[in-house]
Amino acid sequence: MRTLGLLFLLASGAALAQGRGHPTEAMERGAPQAQDASRPDEDDVFGGEEAPAKETPARADEEDVFGGGEAPTKEAVPASTSAAAADRDAADLEGPATVSAFDRGDEVDDPLRIGGQLYFRSQASWSKGQKGRDVPITLPTLVDAYLDAKPSDRIRGFVSGRLVFDASQALGSAQDTADAGSGTDTTGMGLFGQARGNPSVVLDQAWLRFDVDRKLFLTVGKQHVRWGVSRFFVPTDFLSPQARDPLAVFDARLGASMAKVHIPVESLGWNFYAIGLLDNAGPANALGKLGGALRAEMLLGPAEVSLGAVFVKDRKARYGLSVSSPLGPVDVYGEVAVREGTDAPVYQPVPGFSIEGLREDLLEVPLTFSRTIQEVDTSRWNANASGGLTYTLAYADNESITFGAEYAFNQFGVDDFRLYPILQAVGIQTKQVLFQPFNVGRHYGAVYAMLMDPGPLQRTTFTVSSLANLSDRSAVARLDVIYRALQYLQVEGFASVNYGRAGGEFRYGGDLVLPIRNAQNEVVQTPVYPPVPQASFGLGLRVSI
Repeated sequence: MRTLGLLFLLASGAALAQGRGHPTEAMERGAPQAQDASRPDEDDVFGGEEAPAKETPARADEEDVFGGGEAPTKEAVPASTSAAAADRDAADLEGPATVSAFDRGDEVDDPLRIGGQLYFRSQASWSKGQKGRDVPITLPTLVDAYLDAKPSDRIRGFVSGRLVFDASQALGSAQDTADAGSGTDTTGMGLFGQARGNPSVVLDQAWLRFDVDRKLFLTVGKQHVRWGVSRFFVPTDFLSPQARDPLAVFDARLGASMAKVHIPVESLGWNFYAIGLLDNAGPANALGKLGGALRAEMLLGPAEVSLGAVFVKDRKARYGLSVSSPLGPVDVYGEVAVREGTDAPVYQPVPGFSIEGLREDLLEVPLTFSRTIQEVDTSRWNANASGGLTYTLAYADNESITFGAEYAFNQFGVDDFRLYPILQAVGIQTKQVLFQPFNVGRHYGAVYAMLMDPGPLQRTTFTVSSLANLSDRSAVARLDVIYRALQYLQVEGFASVNYGRAGGEFRYGGDLVLPIRNAQNEVVQTPVYPPVPQASFGLGLRVSI
């Protein structure tokens, strides 16, 4: 780990010293030539949305640079050389004059690019009843660095790593940090993909891309692949091992290991993918643990339609459909994910359940929770879905505002918010994540408005959004402001407030303490509720090169 950290820091230093511009990358749609000749932009490298293609000058072919094939020679043929070889060399010498690639001045156009980003963030989260001096803060710093090698227009290698350090947290290993939390996560990664440990060095991406006869395009290694068309709730995002934070401006999730084969059909504008999965449900250390995925993307008139399926051992097969299309002045989109059964148990309260009954259940050996909850039959087919629309209003020359709304449905979500502390307690006791933010309720809704570069406030983007758990009637509203101060410097700020029903998902908290057995089978009075969240504030500085 020390060696990896040293190499990472050296790469980061080289990136900052060189000060090169961002590489660009084409989306894996349309002509494969444009895709091959391009580089990833900042969003692709650091986990954001896909960017449109940006053409770059064609590179010299590998054979042109290194004189591939049988290069002519100007040396005399030794007497020991066979007659056939002598005849061949003589023919070369007597043929038309040739000039080597070096003599022509051909060279590879920047075969290796080094870049990265330095991202300082700070956040304060105020809870009900807290005094100002007691408000907790976090000060995470992300240092990303990448090496992007493209010796020819048909092969490319890419590696990116991440160093994470939080000055407000104690130093410790990934396991120490996980043990200090709820005890439900021992993977070294947080709920939304952030690295645990302080500091920590993790591998984000490491992949090799090449083609077969310019018809099949393969990408092998740890990479970012995002499915789905929704903005906040993306039920068909099957390939990422971590859940996505819908409110985050920066998607900090790491890449997943896979082997992807892309077959484009340019005449139709269609794309087909076959993917071998190596860590979608944990590392695959045996052939039987390998997973697979299939996907088709089709243009049907003005609509873009995608079909996908994922098959992983010990998990239910998942199938997804997503559609997006303009409808007059409005853009509409939707997606649905279906599967037969669930991967984790689903619970509902027994009639007349109470916290006292939960206290008794937690002291029972073996654990049954018979007094408070009962498992739901999930063997039938079930669905998660989301959909929404966006509308852009041009109110002045080169100035506009975009409005959007989205709805999400989770078939096995919780309707009764009184079940939340029970799910939290059972999850702590059974080492399962049963209370997952933005996925615990049955019905969700979101609205937003985005204003870019209004009037005199050039280089500034304002986004106002609100997400609500419609089942328990709690919500969070947030304002994000992004200002591009300099060519490479971006200043970010946000403020959010929680409102709605107390005890709901976005106002979940309290003073409840329950007797829970620890790993040594000792009964410990354990807080189940966190403090009731009221508001959060944050600032960020990002430099990307």
